[in-house]
Amino acid sequence: MSRTAALSGLAGIALLDVGWFWDPTPPIDWSAPHLASYFASHGNSQWLIAAVLQLLAVPLLWHFGAVVRDRLAAGGASPRTARIAGGAGKGFALTALVFGVCYSVFPFTALISDVGAPRPEIYRFWYSGTFAVYVPFSTAFVAVLIGAVCTGALRSRAVPLALGIAGIPLALLTLGTFFLPMAGITLWFAAASIALAATRRPSAGAAVPAPRAAVPTTV
Repeated sequence: MSRTAALSGLAGIALLDVGWFWDPTPPIDWSAPHLASYFASHGNSQWLIAAVLQLLAVPLLWHFGAVVRDRLAAGGASPRTARIAGGAGKGFALTALVFGVCYSVFPFTALISDVGAPRPEIYRFWYSGTFAVYVPFSTAFVAVLIGAVCTGALRSRAVPLALGIAGIPLALLTLGTFFLPMAGITLWFAAASIALAATRRPSAGAAVPAPRAAVPTTV
């Protein structure tokens, strides 16, 4: 089960990606008449489904943060490295939660009330702020997570060395594509989940060095 649990990262990022890339909402740079025409002719069902998928990703991503923390600790990484990785992974899950909640405001409101479509200027303001908050915070948390995993892989071999080496270009990809960070984030989560699931978790005693044999003394 410990190896299968690592696939929670792959499942979580897949759900988040579906809601992110399959985005049924109109672009925020459309003109007000264009937005008003779109809202008048389109329903909210797909919008609502995308929001639900994003929210379903949150518990899986949260669990993956705990899995990475435990694997680093079991593999002999320093307690600080394990704590940083776990905190960063859960921090990324929280950014997905905030994004999913903000993204779902309009379709959920339309579902439970009769207020109708949002006004174009409110729509543009709300979603501009939502993406502006999510992108830098999610990128920062994932960069810290990748850095902690790379440290554990390179210094103590707590996780597969190949994952630590691959994390370096993927971290640069995540930070370099600031306006589309999900490409690097998706690749790293997929690689990390598969690598951790494919390797055996170290036993609890594997990370503890064996005590030295007592040297006999002569009188």
